[in-house]
Amino acid sequence: MQLDLWSAVLPAEIWDLPEELRKVDGLLNNPAVLWPLAEVLDPDQGRPSLPLTQVLRLFYLKDRYQLSDAVLLQEVSDSIHWRRFCRLGLTDPVPHPTSLTKWRHRLGPEAIAKVNAEVIDGLRDEKVIRGRRLRIDSTVVEANIHYPTDSQLITDGLLKVTRVGRKIRELLGDGVERLVDHGRSVKRRLLLIAKHLRRRTGQAVETVRKVTSEIARIAESQMRAARRVGQQVHEALAAASDQAARPARRLAEQLERSQSLLGRVIAQHQAVLRVSATSRTGL
Repeated sequence: MQLDLWSAVLPAEIWDLPEELRKVDGLLNNPAVLWPLAEVLDPDQGRPSLPLTQVLRLFYLKDRYQLSDAVLLQEVSDSIHWRRFCRLGLTDPVPHPTSLTKWRHRLGPEAIAKVNAEVIDGLRDEKVIRGRRLRIDSTVVEANIHYPTDSQLITDGLLKVTRVGRKIRELLGDGVERLVDHGRSVKRRLLLIAKHLRRRTGQAVETVRKVTSEIARIAESQMRAARRVGQQVHEALAAASDQAARPARRLAEQLERSQSLLGRVIAQHQAVLRVSATSRTGL
């Protein structure tokens, strides 16, 4: 960056970049990172443009701090460190926000992907990262809210215990009990709960509690079967070597944790029933 008069008379320490920007500045100094931009943003043809190093750094700051074009350029204008990072002197004008929009459209997703690939290659060469791929998922997807009702929490715990038990049987074979899959039965009861909740009446609330208790009884039965599975795993692996038994023991521990959580949810539901019964009798 060529210093202007004001930049030259200021103390040198004012221009020292913070640690993060200093490291990023070193990565973006790699000429290979600039060539995807050079293919699109020709500095000698068409509308006059900023140097590619400045365009790249502006886009980095915008993405890093999730700023709009206007806010980004205002922050760059007001910050000595950001000016230094973007290779702008104190009196250099910042571009208009519409210029960033036009550069982004000219670059397109292909050029941005190439820049990211070059940065990742540089990090890999310096052994900062060692994986073959670096994936960042910043997509926000609209989804239905999974409300933590007693019936749904008990169902989740029941299905979790069943899945872990199935994995144990796949690993050890007929040496352990097969856990019954209650998925269809529980699903029918959940649909019945949803149907009655739409009525919003006192009778509907009682029906929901009754159906939830049915799901809880199914879950308790499954927990008893899961305890037998856990005991069978320990008996089957008593004489096995640590290396051979490690996967099954890990699943048995996972099964035990899932049972513990499911038991807590069932106890919570039973406490609600007791409070409800007490309030109805007036005791």
